[in-house]
Amino acid sequence: MRTNSLSNAEIFSFDSIYWLLKEKSFYEQVVQILREKFIFDTIVWQFSVLHGDYATFKEYIYSIFNN
Repeated sequence: MRTNSLSNAEIFSFDSIYWLLKEKSFYEQVVQILREKFIFDTIVWQFSVLHGDYATFKEYIYSIFNN
């Protein structure tokens, strides 16, 4: 994810990793990479609830009310 283009559907699909986000360490790595690339994915940010990630949850809520 860090080295490939995440916007190219032939290379990467978020659907293929959602189930892995249940593991907190993987979730944290994904969020960090997405932040570095300035990419926001609603479903990834929803996992903040599962992991008790208050800062990311705030970003998720902010996105809901500002769309």
